[in-house]
Amino acid sequence: MIDFGASRAAGLADAIHDLLHDRAQSIGAIDIGVEVNGTYVDGEVLFGDGGPDMGFAVDAATGACAFCELVPPDSERWLDEHALALELAAGEESHAAAALVLLRGLLDARRTLLRGA
Repeated sequence: MIDFGASRAAGLADAIHDLLHDRAQSIGAIDIGVEVNGTYVDGEVLFGDGGPDMGFAVDAATGACAFCELVPPDSERWLDEHALALELAAGEESHAAAALVLLRGLLDARRTLLRGA
């Protein structure tokens, strides 16, 4: 039996990684990490001294997407008010579109934190 959630997660992770890598310099990211955990795609975007560093988690089975601030040394502060639902379908175009929505959401959440600092 094929686990469509896991294969969707892998395709989504690739699209997110590619987009973040392509945009890293323009958004000021110094390090990017994306990994698949079953049907979840988890990631971190580190901004260095420009902080705050951000994380995200996407449930590839449901499209639920959440963002967090990475708090040193090893904590997360989840930003529930910025959670969103990604529209996920099979195919690279759908994954690329979802990755772009995720990036916009991540940057919006980060902007909110920067304004509050």
